Amino acid sequence: MSKQFLLKTIQAQDLASIQKIQRAAYPQYFWEDDAVFMAKQQYAPESCLLLHTAEQQAVAYVFAHPWPIGQIPALNQPLQLPKTTEQVLYIHDLAVHPQWHGQGLAQHLVKHLVIYAQQENFSQMALVAVEQAQAFWQRLGFITKNYPQLDAKLATYGTNNFMAAIVQLSQTTLRSVIGKMELDKTFEERDEINKHVVASVDQASLNWGVKVLRYELKNIQPPQHIINAMQEQITAEREKRAKIARSEGERQEKINYAEGDTMSAIRRSEGDKQSAINQAIGEAEAMKTRAQGEAQAILAIAEANAVAIKLIAEAICNEKGELAVNQKLAAQYIEQFGNLAKAGNTIILPQNLADIAGIVSTALAAVKPTSKI
Repeated sequence: MSKQFLLKTIQAQDLASIQKIQRAAYPQYFWEDDAVFMAKQQYAPESCLLLHTAEQQAVAYVFAHPWPIGQIPALNQPLQLPKTTEQVLYIHDLAVHPQWHGQGLAQHLVKHLVIYAQQENFSQMALVAVEQAQAFWQRLGFITKNYPQLDAKLATYGTNNFMAAIVQLSQTTLRSVIGKMELDKTFEERDEINKHVVASVDQASLNWGVKVLRYELKNIQPPQHIINAMQEQITAEREKRAKIARSEGERQEKINYAEGDTMSAIRRSEGDKQSAINQAIGEAEAMKTRAQGEAQAILAIAEANAVAIKLIAEAICNEKGELAVNQKLAAQYIEQFGNLAKAGNTIILPQNLADIAGIVSTALAAVKPTSKI
């Protein structure tokens, strides 16, 4: 124990503190009256103990007294002392205030009872484990014994009104389950709460011959200030979700715009690329067409020249063809001298004008047809 606790025997003035511990530790169907406590204290004052702090705050108690082996006293009933010599030290009630759980107080009280039992020559110590406390007592060295003659009494131990006991246990279990949950979750998980209550109550009521099938939590009505706080929380959560939704919308809007601009730029570049490709293809086709046209024109000119040359040659070879050629050359020669006169003020003439006839004769000789052999 980390804190210093003091041990003393129970007195009448301690009953109010004991009642507080009892009501905090047990459901209502295990509560006992002051008169029952005092009867036990008077019967065995040395084994009825109270633990308290230095500030006189009661934290745990135990009521133990001699009792016949194989028998159990009734709850909340005056002791009817049996006439027998074989007795055990019977631990009728041991409780620790929930606020002080985990301090080892129950073990401390049991340790003192063991010393007392040894001093008083009790061969055994006995008790009835309630509220699923069997594992706790086993850790302290107690073992389970079955007494067939007590089965009927144990089946109703702790309750004379099982309906009231079930209601009380349901309320206690409900408080325990809800106490472990967040308040807003209690409105969402009613089915889970109902399952916990049914399982707990059904297990406890088996000894009473009762089968619990269903527990329905109809409504939860917290205090008004809790409702106001929850409403504020809900409003804050809604505002938070709205802000998140707006920011997500704005973010998505920006993303959409960016993606749209990107796609637009891509499509523009693809269009420009395709346009350039089409233009290049068009220019290539145009150049090819022009080249083909020019080639065809050159070919046509060449063919025409060839035909003309052939015709001229044929004409020269004909009768009087030579005379026609001579006349044509003489006319062109004279025409060229006329053009020179028009082009400038200076005219170059042969020193001997008679040579003009010689030049013409030379030209005529160049085109004179060759004699056939």
